Amino acid sequence: MTRARLLWIRTPAIVAALCLAQSVAASGVNLSWNDCGAYGASNRNSPCSANSGTNAIIGSFVPPPGINALVALEATLQVQVSSPVLPSWWQMRAGNGCRPTSFSAQFAFQSLSSCIDYFQGQAIGGTDYAVGFGAANRARIRVVCAIGIDSGSPVDSGSEYYAFQLLFNNARSDECSGCLSPACIILDSIDLYQPGSDNPAKLTGPANRSMVTWQGGECSGGVRNRTFGQIKSIYRN
Repeated sequence: MTRARLLWIRTPAIVAALCLAQSVAASGVNLSWNDCGAYGASNRNSPCSANSGTNAIIGSFVPPPGINALVALEATLQVQVSSPVLPSWWQMRAGNGCRPTSFSAQFAFQSLSSCIDYFQGQAIGGTDYAVGFGAANRARIRVVCAIGIDSGSPVDSGSEYYAFQLLFNNARSDECSGCLSPACIILDSIDLYQPGSDNPAKLTGPANRSMVTWQGGECSGGVRNRTFGQIKSIYRN
């Protein structure tokens, strides 16, 4: 076989490998079940036969160059289903949802090691869950966390970092209909904050995958949403 023929055979594989390496290193956001980015799963199926157990969605990011003192982040996500109205199983708004205590976020990753745990258990934060935001069959999730304003350090633009865990438990699955309904969860954006700047670095594109599905749901794309509140208000002194 000629040298030219060998190069022709090998070139597609080489190009594919180079493209994969570039996509992993590019800045952006990732969303997966159970672990970060390519280390987690894109879909989760549940028999919905028990009221116990928890489902974990992991948000992560590959930062752009120039983040020299990361002190906070804010993420915006959305839940969407194919039915006209969000099922009651996804009504997890505190106070008036069918499952008001079934949704939470945490910022500790001691049990995971595939990506970098920048916060090392030091971040504090919270969430907001708005049912019907944008359409009757959607919900918007906003997540924010921060460390001490003097505690920030640089992040590597070629590395992937854990951002948050969203936890959906299975409580009241026998009472609140819709657990078996297919759904899609989309990570629209992550904003990265540094001290002394009111303009965060906004990541909106996927580094690998910015959406996950529940029960094999289909995703129709994200809707960009703006930030909520002043991030500095939750900095620790």
